[in-house]
Amino acid sequence: MKKSGKGKKKSGKQSSTCAVDEACVTMAVGYMKTMKDKVVNYLKQNDRISKQNSTGEKKNNKKDVFKPAINRLTEAGGGNASALACGGDITNAGAAQMKNLTETLMKCSDEVKKACDPTALPQPDMAAVAVCVAAMSTFETEVEKCRKLTGAEACTCWASDALSTSAVTIKSCSLADEAKAMADALSTCRSSFGTCRKYEDDIGNIIHSCNANPDALKSKLKSLTANADSLTAAKKKITELSARKGRVVRSLTTCAEVSDALTELLMLVSQNPASTMIATIATKISTTTATCTTAEKEGLLARVADLDIAILLTMDEIDVTQETLMDQLGVTASPAEISIAVDCLTPDCSVIDDPVPTVEPTSTMAMPVSTAMPTTMGAKRRRQAVEDILKSKIV
Repeated sequence: MKKSGKGKKKSGKQSSTCAVDEACVTMAVGYMKTMKDKVVNYLKQNDRISKQNSTGEKKNNKKDVFKPAINRLTEAGGGNASALACGGDITNAGAAQMKNLTETLMKCSDEVKKACDPTALPQPDMAAVAVCVAAMSTFETEVEKCRKLTGAEACTCWASDALSTSAVTIKSCSLADEAKAMADALSTCRSSFGTCRKYEDDIGNIIHSCNANPDALKSKLKSLTANADSLTAAKKKITELSARKGRVVRSLTTCAEVSDALTELLMLVSQNPASTMIATIATKISTTTATCTTAEKEGLLARVADLDIAILLTMDEIDVTQETLMDQLGVTASPAEISIAVDCLTPDCSVIDDPVPTVEPTSTMAMPVSTAMPTTMGAKRRRQAVEDILKSKIV
């Protein structure tokens, strides 16, 4: 009897298996593959195109954001857009850069609209897309329903007209070419807008450069050069103090005074590397021969790296100042010009005669031409990074 019972169970199992024939399995696998390879990919591409349209529209809506920058540049150049002046000169390199930036930015509104307006972007056939999306929605619903069924009931589901009809429509659906065309167009849109934004950033640099007195810039370079030399000498002395055993007292009589002077020196460099007070304090440090305790030596040795940063900051400011001269005059100052420059008229070595007036812009619009001058943005960012490191060490 037990044997007979086992036989019946086996017979039932075979009956259940036979209800799912090979054709049914093949159909189910095919529809699942269509779902994975065709439907999912198509819907992702359609969603991506929709988002790219939105991005293009946002960029297009910002096409006029460059007009205020043009007004600011025109105001800084004397107010006459056809004869902009840099430092009062309409013929120098700075004036040419002002003219170039103005002409370039005045084209931006049209350039961005041309590249980013959704009507200019390569749109797919939205009627065809609607048909495909509707078929895919039905197909996805039916597939999900069939996946939850088993046996003969599942096979009946997989053989439904809803699935077969949707599958026929889906077979001809493709957005591959449209998706690539849209991606390329959006890349052009972003590039167009980004180029205009980059040249908008250059406006601040040229205004700063043209507002600086070129003779004062050379005086600043003279102070910076002296500061770099005195900082190097101070670093050498700090290194010696951290190791020397003898003692000869001069201006700074104790290691504590040297440490305090070093703190003040580093703070001055972080605030303004061109300050005329830097060389004075650095010279005091470099000329002292006071000895230090073991603990004081360790403290000074640890701050040698801070002096390295201070020297780097000073050298970077020299680069920035030379670039400012290049922006304005088209040339940098030679060592000979720097050495004969007058000393700075103020302790902070200010190079600005009169501050640039703040104006409320009103209207007008920048692909640059080959005459664009180099900017100081990179150097200024490097300087800011070094300043932040130096300040963190002081605090």
